[in-house]
Amino acid sequence: MRGKPTTKPKPNTPRSSPLKTMSVSSST
Repeated sequence: MRGKPTTKPKPNTPRSSPLKTMSVSSST
């Protein structure tokens, strides 16, 4: 999940902020 939908939020959301990745994914 963090390798597919994390194309944009990847550099912005490292392994430290897994919650942000979900937020961005939902927004997209």
